[in-house]
Amino acid sequence: MKRKLNRITILRLTKGLSQKEMADKLSISQTYYGKLERNPKNVSLEMAMKIKNILEVNHIDDLIEEAV
Repeated sequence: MKRKLNRITILRLTKGLSQKEMADKLSISQTYYGKLERNPKNVSLEMAMKIKNILEVNHIDDLIEEAV
């Protein structure tokens, strides 16, 4: 069964960024970033703000919506 892509994953891929590049920009490990991306509802407000800024979205809510 194919895993549904969430909004953070789609936005990251649209920006042409790897998980490693996102993790580096956030000053966290790639493993931790992968966990955040797989379960975005557990992201802290501070981390969500950083991700929002990197991915250039207007609202934090835009990060947690499920997509495809």
